[in-house]
Amino acid sequence: MGLFTLEDQEFKKVAKTTFMRESIPERRDIQSAIAKSMSDFLPDCLVIQEEFNNWENCQRRIDLLCIDKVFNLVVVELKRDEQGVHMELQAVRYAAMVSQMTFNDAASATKNILINKALLRVPSRRYSSFLSETKARLLTSILR
Repeated sequence: MGLFTLEDQEFKKVAKTTFMRESIPERRDIQSAIAKSMSDFLPDCLVIQEEFNNWENCQRRIDLLCIDKVFNLVVVELKRDEQGVHMELQAVRYAAMVSQMTFNDAASATKNILINKALLRVPSRRYSSFLSETKARLLTSILR
C-alpha cells in the first residue's frame, strides 16, 4: 500500500525508503519508539523488557520481550531492511529459547532490570490498564 500526503487538495506519493537508507538506527530509535507505542502495533501485547538476554553462555538478545493478555510470551525482533539474512533460523532459535521460559522467569528478569534502573516503584499502574485487575495484582506480586 502506498503512502501519500495531501497538499493543495491533491495526493502526492511519498517515495519508498528504508530505515537504513534514512540512517535511522534500529536499537536507539526504532526499537525504543515501538516499545513506547506497542499498543499501536500489537494492542494485545505489553513490552516487559527491551534487549532481553537472560540466558547463560549466550550473547543473543531479543529486541522486545512482551506478554499478551493471557500471559503468553511474545518475541518481537526488528529488522531495518529486507535482507534479513537467516531470519527464519533466528525465529526458530528464539522460539526454542523462549519455549523453556516460564512467565515467572520473564517477570523475575524484568524485576532485576527494573531494580537496577530504580524503576520498580508501583508496577501495578503500568499493568493495570493492560491486564485485568486480578492479573495485574498477580504480576505485581511476582515483581515484588
